[in-house]
Amino acid sequence: MPHKVVSLSQEGNHMTLSSKDGKFVVDGQQAFLLADTVWSSCIDATDDEWSFYLKHRATQGFNAALVSVLPILHDRSVQAGGLAPFDEERVAANRGWQFNTRYFDRLGERLGTAAGTGITMGLVLLWVNYVPGTWGAERTPGFVMPEPVWDEYLAHLSAVVKDGECLLIVSGDSAFSSGEEVAYYRSFAERVRQVWPQSLMAFHSAPTATLPPELDDLADALIFQSGHHGEMPHLARELAARYRRGSNGRPVMNAEPAYEGHRVGGGVGRFGRATVRRRIWESVAGGASEGVAYGAHGLWGWHRGGEQFSSTHFSGVPLDWREALFLPGSKDAVVCRRLMESACLSCLGVQPDRLKVADESWGHDEVVASTTSDGARGLVYLPYGGPVTLEVPGEMEVGQLVSLPDGETVPAVVQSMGEGRYIIDPPGDVSECVIFLELH
Repeated sequence: MPHKVVSLSQEGNHMTLSSKDGKFVVDGQQAFLLADTVWSSCIDATDDEWSFYLKHRATQGFNAALVSVLPILHDRSVQAGGLAPFDEERVAANRGWQFNTRYFDRLGERLGTAAGTGITMGLVLLWVNYVPGTWGAERTPGFVMPEPVWDEYLAHLSAVVKDGECLLIVSGDSAFSSGEEVAYYRSFAERVRQVWPQSLMAFHSAPTATLPPELDDLADALIFQSGHHGEMPHLARELAARYRRGSNGRPVMNAEPAYEGHRVGGGVGRFGRATVRRRIWESVAGGASEGVAYGAHGLWGWHRGGEQFSSTHFSGVPLDWREALFLPGSKDAVVCRRLMESACLSCLGVQPDRLKVADESWGHDEVVASTTSDGARGLVYLPYGGPVTLEVPGEMEVGQLVSLPDGETVPAVVQSMGEGRYIIDPPGDVSECVIFLELH
């Protein structure tokens, strides 16, 4: 698939996003996309809140943010007085769609503010609620966007979103379980391509969904979500491997691992910092090596304490967004970006013939080991520390070993067992780490 290249804008605060050789490129420079998940911020955040939020995340080391242009109707905090993109009461009463020009003008301003702080934006254009034949449309009947409305919607968007500026994410939480849904999204995506021919396009899906061929051939980048269910703990690494196998030279990114502070989907407990960090590294080491998103429960929905939240049964009561913004797991996400960019690692994939976990001790199947496509470098994620036995066709050297709970580089004992087998043993007080390898 040919890569996208766009020229840098010279007017105002605008960034460019492209891809080349399977990597994201921001303003002409290869970048690991570290995105924060703030789906509802365009609608619910004030201008001052948006500016404060961006400055904080940019200072931390985030370089992207993911938002939904339209409200996520079935999954949100109910707020009064927000600036909405369309009149919901009018649509619900079947009196037609009427878009709010003021909202789209503000969206354009916020894209400029984000670019001014070095944040690239990913925009979800049609969450599953607005598409026929979907589970989302069943939950919020009356809000399917008719095809004749597309042109007006996209005209409002194209007035403020420049070509090549954002990652355009056509779908949101989509299961792709019906022919009607797939056909609708394909037609809409083709229209989006006509409006923004140079922008990167992707599709956000439900955790158990498979991107159908009718949409895969339109995607310039592959993103997925491993989600918030507790009964599928290995989904992050499994989806990363699946999308890497089908990447065909495209960047791969987990756009929604478990949110910190989120209830274990419909179950007991909440996802803490350690679990979120594990999902991030399982994704990256498993094959989603060009980017990852972090999410904090309460921030993604821009929740304010005391507001009604529509999905408490599944997600639990959100934190106030101002509290969620400072959850400690965001620091771990920044460490991931720093390490991946300093190592210049991308296009990772699990290739047992080049790097194999040869250990058969308890927990060996939890280790994720991958290599670059040329087999010259490797990454190993050890969720429980070491030791671990690895097997390579030739020789191996440890470039760096990082203890993840504190982000510090630590020494490792490496023992060659002959015939391409090596035992790597981190210090005994390291409970979780990543190892960067040079393979010869």
